[in-house]
Amino acid sequence: MSRIGRRTIFRGPGAAVTGAGGMRRLMAYAPALVWAAVLVLLAGATDLPSTPGIRHFDKLAHFGAYAVLGVLLGLGWRHGGRRPRRGWLLVFALLLGASDEIRHSRMPQRSGELGDWMADALGAATGLYLATGTGRRRDDEERQEP
Repeated sequence: MSRIGRRTIFRGPGAAVTGAGGMRRLMAYAPALVWAAVLVLLAGATDLPSTPGIRHFDKLAHFGAYAVLGVLLGLGWRHGGRRPRRGWLLVFALLLGASDEIRHSRMPQRSGELGDWMADALGAATGLYLATGTGRRRDDEERQEP
């Protein structure tokens, strides 16, 4: 437990983080959470337009949608204050993609495919790397300066 101003903040396993730092993190990750909600809504849609005649266009769409999610998670990570391990952000994206594919497999008009989930995973990892990997060296250099 720590005391900040007049507020008492309880920290521990499973405890919700409140206070100014918690709000900062929430606002940093808000765009990623909104995009994740959009992906969940799209996963439940049955009347999506058909894909153009481009081979594997659906895999490109999955890659792109989850690359956006990865970038938004990475930006939240960079601007959210206290940083979780980036692997947890990737796990979040992978679980979201897996739940979408499981949901698709239970819908008569859609099909859940391992290839779609792999495209989701590659897109999320690429986006997360682009948003955090290039800034990592800069953050490390700033910490090493006296």
